[in-house]
Amino acid sequence: MYLPAFTDERGTLIAAELAEIPFQVQRVFTVSGPVGGATRGEHAVDCNELIVLQSGAVTIRLGPNEHTIDETVVLKRGGDAVFLRPGCFLAYDLPDEHASILVLAEAPYSVERAKR
Repeated sequence: MYLPAFTDERGTLIAAELAEIPFQVQRVFTVSGPVGGATRGEHAVDCNELIVLQSGAVTIRLGPNEHTIDETVVLKRGGDAVFLRPGCFLAYDLPDEHASILVLAEAPYSVERAKR
């Protein structure tokens, strides 16, 4: 999946028409990598999510559980996106401080669901 990205000397604009997202968006958050990089996620998602690359590059590993990773997706250009369904395990590598993603989620954050 890809969200349109427009780049010129002023930077990059990525547009998301919510009517085109395959679920009703209830939560939006961003994640940026630190200097030296980090791995985030490492859990199963509990609702539909769309992960959109804002900048840099991100490697996303997907599977039915943490012991069975059967797909690797590399987001390389702003607007590249991957759609996740509930129950999908994900871990993603933010290699440096230039890597940034936007996540659109179908459900609001829940402490109870996060503990599972």
